[in-house]
Amino acid sequence: IGMTRPNRYRVSAVAAIVPSVQALSEPADRLRALQALDQRTIVASVAAFTGMPMITDGARAANESGYVLRGVVLPNTNLLRIDVDGPDAARAAAIANRVPPLLREHTRAVFGLYDVAMVSPASSAELIFPRMGRIVAAGLILGLMIGLTVAWILTVMRRGAPALP
Repeated sequence: IGMTRPNRYRVSAVAAIVPSVQALSEPADRLRALQALDQRTIVASVAAFTGMPMITDGARAANESGYVLRGVVLPNTNLLRIDVDGPDAARAAAIANRVPPLLREHTRAVFGLYDVAMVSPASSAELIFPRMGRIVAAGLILGLMIGLTVAWILTVMRRGAPALP
C-alpha cells in the first residue's frame, strides 16, 4: 500500500521573531520589546499565521497544491521552524523560503513593533513517506501474527481430530 502512494518530502526553514529596528529606535524600547517576546504570545501568534490562508496562498503558486505549511516554535527561543510537506522537494523548499517575507509583512501590520528575519533557508529535504523501515517492520509483525495464528489453528485442529489407525 505504501509503495503505491507518491513520495512526500519535508523541508524546514528557520526564522527569528525580533524587535523591529525601524519601529524601536531607543535601546530601552528594544529591551522592553525583547522582554515582551519572553511572554511567548507574540511568537506563538506568528507561528499561527503560518497556516492561515493569507500566508499559505501567498507562498504557494496556483499550480502548487498538495503542500502543507506548518509553523513550529522552537522551545525556549524566539525561533520559528517553518515546515513544508509536499510531493516535490525543490518546490517545497521554494515555498518554505517564501514564507518568512510574507510573515514579516503580516507581523509588521499586526504588531508593528516586531519583525521576522530569516535565520536558515530551507535546502535539503527529508523523505517522510513512504518510510521503508516502517513498512518492512509492519510487514514482519503482520506476517508473524498471521503465522502464529495459522500454527495455533492447525494445532487445535490436530488435537481435536480423532487419531488415525
